[in-house]
Amino acid sequence: MDKISNEIMTTKFSTKIESHTDKEIYDIKPEFGSGSFTLYRILDGMYLSHSDLRINQILVNKTHRVFSEPVFKLHYCLGGVCISRCHDEKIYSIQKGNTGYFVGTNNFNELEFLTDTYHSISLFCYLHDICASMEALLTETKDRLKVFYAAHHKRKNYLYIKTPVKILQLINQLMELIKAENQNMVKIRAIELLLEEIDHFDEYLQYERKIFNHTTMKKVESIKLFIDQNIQRHLTIEELGNKFDLNETDLKNCFKQAYGYGPYAYLRHYRMQIAVNLLLNTQKSVLEVANTVGYANPSKFSNAFKMTFGITPLRYRKLQQQ
Repeated sequence: MDKISNEIMTTKFSTKIESHTDKEIYDIKPEFGSGSFTLYRILDGMYLSHSDLRINQILVNKTHRVFSEPVFKLHYCLGGVCISRCHDEKIYSIQKGNTGYFVGTNNFNELEFLTDTYHSISLFCYLHDICASMEALLTETKDRLKVFYAAHHKRKNYLYIKTPVKILQLINQLMELIKAENQNMVKIRAIELLLEEIDHFDEYLQYERKIFNHTTMKKVESIKLFIDQNIQRHLTIEELGNKFDLNETDLKNCFKQAYGYGPYAYLRHYRMQIAVNLLLNTQKSVLEVANTVGYANPSKFSNAFKMTFGITPLRYRKLQQQ
């Protein structure tokens, strides 16, 4: 599986720790974070990857920006948020519960993980090889694969959707088989997943999510940084939109797509993460912590903290100190 592992940059960011027939396991190199990545060969030209990652920096691809032949990839995000950028200026953000469809020969330039952990399953296929494999296995499938590829290739942007229930069910079954290390059934279920996708992709267009352009994404990244640096302020959507020249609808939708929260929910979440750090690592009182993270009223802070963690700040500190 050298070809696929090199082209998806597995060998640059991770170290192979196990190699079996049609299965390889990699650990993320310490300089990039931690976690693991497992690659399965399903058929000639078809691979399944399962990743559980904790990446601490942007992953930059300088050597394999174009695949050796046309490919398509179906990426299912099971947890976390990731932004991918390609040299053709296409950019997408994917989060838990969503699927991305990518076709062509362009590889990513950068991958940026916006959450502490990222969990996903992907199907990766070399078009010519998988067509030959599927023709040998299921005669009529070759033509359906070509139609599937062509339909996605002619799109201006990659397709990005909320993962349909039927697909989620197959993904959950795959996860159980992976945990049970039932490699033969993993292959069967992966083929079933691909067939489900190519037979019903036109129906899944109803779940499509808007993909925002590079300029909008960069503005939203700047908005997030501004929020991070101003957690004591009560920021409004109107104020943020005016400051960064972005209409309120795109601001809210793009922000949620990129970070998994709307701006208000993100600010509350970020405040709570800062509050936890202060409660555990400083001697500040609950009132001082509340003021530091932007709550003038300690009761409102305690209520927000309890909504997030299920207990009051004082109780949380005492439990962690036991």
